[in-house]
Amino acid sequence: MSDMRAAAAKGTAWMFGARQAIRLLGLVSTLVMARLLMPEDFGLIAQSMMAVGLIEALSAFGFELALIQNHEARRSHYDTVWTLNIIKAAVVALLLAGGAAPIARFFEEPRLEAIIYVLAGSFFAGSFSNVGVIDLRKHLRFRADFMYLVVPKIASISANIAFAFYFRNYWALVAGMLTGSAATFTMSYVMSPYRPRFSLAEWRDVFGFSKWVLVSQYLAFLSREAPIFIIGKLVASHQVGLYRMATELSNFLSTEIYIPALRALYPAYAKNKEGAAGLYLDAVGIVILLIGPACMGMVLVAEPMVALLLGEKWMEIVPLVQILTIGALLRAVWLSPGAVAMARGRPRDSAYLAVPPIVVLVPALIWFTLDYGLMGAAWAKMLAAVVQFVMSLVYVYWGLKTTVREIIRPLWRPTMAVIIMVIVTSFVPVSLWRIPVGVVSYVSALLGLWHLSGRPLGPEAVVLRKLGLYKGPAQAPAD
Repeated sequence: MSDMRAAAAKGTAWMFGARQAIRLLGLVSTLVMARLLMPEDFGLIAQSMMAVGLIEALSAFGFELALIQNHEARRSHYDTVWTLNIIKAAVVALLLAGGAAPIARFFEEPRLEAIIYVLAGSFFAGSFSNVGVIDLRKHLRFRADFMYLVVPKIASISANIAFAFYFRNYWALVAGMLTGSAATFTMSYVMSPYRPRFSLAEWRDVFGFSKWVLVSQYLAFLSREAPIFIIGKLVASHQVGLYRMATELSNFLSTEIYIPALRALYPAYAKNKEGAAGLYLDAVGIVILLIGPACMGMVLVAEPMVALLLGEKWMEIVPLVQILTIGALLRAVWLSPGAVAMARGRPRDSAYLAVPPIVVLVPALIWFTLDYGLMGAAWAKMLAAVVQFVMSLVYVYWGLKTTVREIIRPLWRPTMAVIIMVIVTSFVPVSLWRIPVGVVSYVSALLGLWHLSGRPLGPEAVVLRKLGLYKGPAQAPAD
């Protein structure tokens, strides 16, 4: 198990590097685009992507996850997944083309129709990407996976900026997405020697796992896009653009750690099903140690950060960023425990975990948005995040069969250090000077608590070893 922990840690580092490279480039793109375009432009793209995502979610079977989980998959399985993806994309593209005009009428925004046509064609073309790149993750080849993720993003962002100077409207965002899709297609065949063929030989086997992934993906889509749909219908495109930008900023720091960790850990879970719970708790400790101060720091400096990065025309999103960032922290803390169950061949558990937050979110969004506008939508997301936090905690205890001590062990010192950081930083006037004060107070509190606790094995030891500041053991030896 120690070898698997090392592989998971190495993979997480590579995926974290990929996310940092992508988001650094994305940050540059966002800053340029926010200066050149208007909130309404971002709102139009958000509404069109919601339409694409809705139909895609209805057919998001997660065939690739089935291949990663199945270590006895043959060529026929890969070819079946590739063929099913193309069939799925064809159906989605046709539905989008047929629904473009009604969707535009529904939102009372005729410009959406042309955007959806273009995105439908791009989605279908992208489905021919090489299924062989799944092996980059499955066999823990994270360096190659890094290149596969980063190169298309560079192409997309470069196109975004170039076309923004040319078009000065929402078509720049569309052009960037098309460029990114073309680059992803090209890289899939560059990075993998596998050449897929049409086949449906293993469709029963693939669907047996994927039906529950479909449910999970659809519920995740509802959670992500329901605010866009409701705000777009009840308010206006301008408000959608403001909400979308607030969401981007609030998720920025948490997803930089959360997503690469999941991408690296899922294949590690699948390779070591019996030890997956232990790997999971190790990861939770490291993730909360990094995400906790990052998210609460964003809350504390949201006002000067928005002013510096986006300009005065975006200042009304500051309270939205603060509320949504706390919600993002609550969702990220438990690092999707359903992924452990999915890797163990129990994808239904992931679907079950997603139901309660959605049941709370949708009616709360309608009610709160009608009464309080964008702030109401943000508080509805917060309420759903609290429900998700509680459900995940219950599942970690009962579903993964952990103990209260095992749950508390990776959380209590980082949590106390974050609380101390917030208290200390609150005495500093609202400015970017809160950042260095927060860093110093958090690191000091965390290291102080760790030393007072006898320098136990855990997330602090892991991080310090990676930084070359600690020579002792980081984790308990495998049983």
